[in-house]
Amino acid sequence: MSEETNANVEAQFDKTKLVNLALGLIVALAMFGILSYFANGGNMQAGIFSSLYSEEESDVEEEEVEEIITGDYVEQAQAGEGLTHLARRAISTHLDDTESSLNSEQRIFAEDYIQKELGSRMLMLNEEVSISKELVAEAISLAQELTPAQEENLEQYSSLVSFN
Repeated sequence: MSEETNANVEAQFDKTKLVNLALGLIVALAMFGILSYFANGGNMQAGIFSSLYSEEESDVEEEEVEEIITGDYVEQAQAGEGLTHLARRAISTHLDDTESSLNSEQRIFAEDYIQKELGSRMLMLNEEVSISKELVAEAISLAQELTPAQEENLEQYSSLVSFN
């Protein structure tokens, strides 16, 4: 090979190194951004992006923000709990918020109705489940329409549950 060819090959090699270095840097920065986002639980208000938000906004808890935005009850699974337990808490919250009440049989019906709408699956410890206020209101409304015979049938289940 001639010296001129060697110089051209070396120049191309240097350009390739530079392009690869630049691409590597871009990929590294993108990965850092993605990892930061997920490390903060998908919360753009945390970490390096916190300066974009005012202090007042960052004081609001995530669960409260989600409830305000979506109009949902966000319930967190504790040890040994399933969807029925979370439905029970959402119903209690709704009844407190609306200052209304259900008897035990109606509550059993309502929580079962919500659980069936949510499906049946195992929950992870501390998993958050969003239950729409509309679903809770619908379940309560249907529970209030139960006949005395239906309520009597549900007595066998309501006597086993503490709603406190």
